[in-house]
Amino acid sequence: MSIKRIIWAAAALMAVTTSAQAQDLKGAALLAELKKGGYIIYFRHFETGADFADQVTAKIEDCWTQRQVNGAGFRDARRIGKFIYTQKIPVGRVVASPFCRTWESANMAF
Repeated sequence: MSIKRIIWAAAALMAVTTSAQAQDLKGAALLAELKKGGYIIYFRHFETGADFADQVTAKIEDCWTQRQVNGAGFRDARRIGKFIYTQKIPVGRVVASPFCRTWESANMAF
């Protein structure tokens, strides 16, 4: 999936908008609106692969007991972060769950 398709898909999940019309924006119009700031954009963690599942006794403080972001997931996170940075989309507070795959995704992207 291309980075533009990923960012548009993520942007489509905006939780807060300033107007009803903003919810219908796509493409360049959506990007222009995001550059103004004031939106919440949220992502699920990036790709983890199916080769490793959370252990029954998963511990928040031990990443090795949890499903982890794989190489493709890290590359996607970096690409999205670079896209947001180069497009000058303002980023304020970044919040992630304590699971390693989520804070690692956030750390790589932002």
